[in-house]
Amino acid sequence: MKRGWVVAAACVLVLAACSHSDDTSSATSGTVDGGAAATAVGGVTPQGFETIGVTIRDATSKTHRVCLWLADTSDKRDVGLMKVTDLGGKSGMLFNFENDTNSAFYMFQTVMPLSIAFFTSDGSFVSSTDMAPCSSSNGGDCELYNATRAYRDAIEVPQGDLDALGIGPGSALVDRGACPA
Repeated sequence: MKRGWVVAAACVLVLAACSHSDDTSSATSGTVDGGAAATAVGGVTPQGFETIGVTIRDATSKTHRVCLWLADTSDKRDVGLMKVTDLGGKSGMLFNFENDTNSAFYMFQTVMPLSIAFFTSDGSFVSSTDMAPCSSSNGGDCELYNATRAYRDAIEVPQGDLDALGIGPGSALVDRGACPA
């Protein structure tokens, strides 16, 4: 009986650490509902995620085609880039939400520093920020990172890589499809 309580308590702690209530679904580079559809394993690429190619038009109208991991369900957004240290040749991760959101991101159990950019449903750039890993054992102690207004998509990349992808003020997410060859 004692073992059952320990397992139940561990499950509650994991869920509490990975989620941030009041529908500011927090993300480690994700947001948590507690599903097993996507899992990130320390030191390897994201597991259980598909990829998507996106075209970004920078402020000078030059286009950049990149391949990203796709987090398009709450289970996948909840896991995001937790514990990941190798993007497996992809540029980062695209978090797609079904509706406009103000969900905050956090870096609980995310080991690499990341930059995040937010885009509206029509692809317009909203804002971006750099995010530092959170070393706390309690996700509730981690800093929250927000867009300056509602957004539909967020792209996370290794810290400092947004410029190389053409992402910044005046940029737009203009197309989606298969990853470039």
